[in-house]
Amino acid sequence: ANLIYLNSSSNKLTDVNVGLNKILTYLDCSTNNISDLDVTKNTALTYLFCESNQLTTLYSNKDTWNNIFYKTQYTDSLHTTTTDTLSITIII
Repeated sequence: ANLIYLNSSSNKLTDVNVGLNKILTYLDCSTNNISDLDVTKNTALTYLFCESNQLTTLYSNKDTWNNIFYKTQYTDSLHTTTTDTLSITIII
Protein backbone atom coordinates (compact mmCIF):
# COMPACT_ATOMS: atom_id res chain seq x y z
CA ALA A 1 0.00 0.00 0.00
CA ASN A 2 1.13 3.54 -0.73
CA LEU A 3 -0.50 5.26 2.23
CA ILE A 4 1.86 7.67 4.02
CA TYR A 5 -0.60 9.81 6.06
CA LEU A 6 -3.63 8.57 7.99
CA ASN A 7 -5.83 10.62 10.29
CA SER A 8 -8.64 8.47 11.68
CA SER A 9 -9.17 10.42 14.90
CA SER A 10 -12.58 10.83 16.56
CA ASN A 11 -14.38 8.01 14.72
CA LYS A 12 -15.29 5.59 17.55
CA LEU A 13 -12.97 2.97 16.04
CA THR A 14 -12.15 -0.14 18.05
CA ASP A 15 -9.35 -1.34 15.75
CA VAL A 16 -6.90 0.16 13.28
CA ASN A 17 -4.95 -2.23 11.06
CA VAL A 18 -2.08 -0.44 9.35
CA GLY A 19 0.25 -3.42 8.96
CA LEU A 20 0.28 -3.36 5.16
CA ASN A 21 1.28 0.32 5.04
CA LYS A 22 5.03 0.04 5.46
CA ILE A 23 5.73 3.57 4.19
CA LEU A 24 3.22 5.17 6.57
CA THR A 25 4.95 8.11 8.27
CA TYR A 26 2.02 9.76 10.12
CA LEU A 27 -0.74 8.03 12.10
CA ASP A 28 -3.33 9.84 14.16
CA CYS A 29 -5.87 7.42 15.61
CA SER A 30 -6.53 9.46 18.75
CA THR A 31 -9.92 9.82 20.43
CA ASN A 32 -11.32 6.41 19.50
CA ASN A 33 -11.99 3.17 21.43
CA ILE A 34 -8.83 1.25 20.49
CA SER A 35 -7.43 -1.13 23.11
CA ASP A 36 -4.47 -2.65 21.22
CA LEU A 37 -2.38 -0.96 18.53
CA ASP A 38 0.30 -2.71 16.46
CA VAL A 39 2.69 -0.50 14.50
CA THR A 40 5.56 -3.00 14.31
CA LYS A 41 5.42 -3.23 10.51
CA ASN A 42 5.29 0.54 10.05
CA THR A 43 9.05 1.06 10.03
CA ALA A 44 8.84 4.52 8.42
CA LEU A 45 6.41 5.81 11.07
CA THR A 46 7.65 9.08 12.54
CA TYR A 47 4.51 10.58 14.09
CA LEU A 48 2.18 8.49 16.23
CA PHE A 49 -0.80 10.05 17.98
CA CYS A 50 -3.00 7.56 19.81
CA GLU A 51 -3.99 9.35 22.98
CA SER A 52 -7.57 9.33 24.31
CA ASN A 53 -8.32 5.71 23.50
CA GLN A 54 -8.52 2.67 25.78
CA LEU A 55 -5.04 1.40 24.96
CA THR A 56 -3.68 -1.37 27.12
CA THR A 57 -0.99 -2.55 24.69
CA LEU A 58 1.08 -0.71 22.10
CA TYR A 59 3.19 -3.00 19.90
CA SER A 60 6.10 -1.15 18.34
CA ASN A 61 9.55 -1.73 16.89
CA LYS A 62 10.96 1.27 18.77
CA ASP A 63 10.51 2.86 22.16
CA THR A 64 11.27 6.47 21.27
CA TRP A 65 7.69 7.73 20.98
CA ASN A 66 6.89 10.91 22.86
CA ASN A 67 4.65 9.48 25.59
CA ILE A 68 2.43 12.54 25.70
CA PHE A 69 0.86 11.17 22.50
CA TYR A 70 -0.11 7.77 23.91
CA LYS A 71 -0.12 7.88 27.71
CA THR A 72 -3.39 9.77 28.16
CA GLN A 73 -6.20 7.22 27.78
CA TYR A 74 -9.90 7.17 28.56
CA THR A 75 -10.94 5.15 31.57
CA ASP A 76 -14.63 5.66 30.82
CA SER A 77 -16.76 8.17 28.98
CA LEU A 78 -16.42 10.84 31.65
CA HIS A 79 -12.84 10.60 32.82
CA THR A 80 -9.40 10.74 31.33
CA THR A 81 -6.30 9.45 33.08
CA THR A 82 -2.65 8.81 32.46
CA THR A 83 -2.27 5.10 31.97
CA ASP A 84 0.89 4.14 33.80
CA THR A 85 0.10 0.46 33.26
CA LEU A 86 0.13 0.71 29.47
CA SER A 87 2.20 -2.19 28.21
CA ILE A 88 4.57 -1.25 25.41
CA THR A 89 5.91 -4.33 23.69
CA ILE A 90 8.99 -3.66 21.61
CA ILE A 91 9.43 -6.19 18.79
CA ILE A 92 12.86 -6.21 17.21
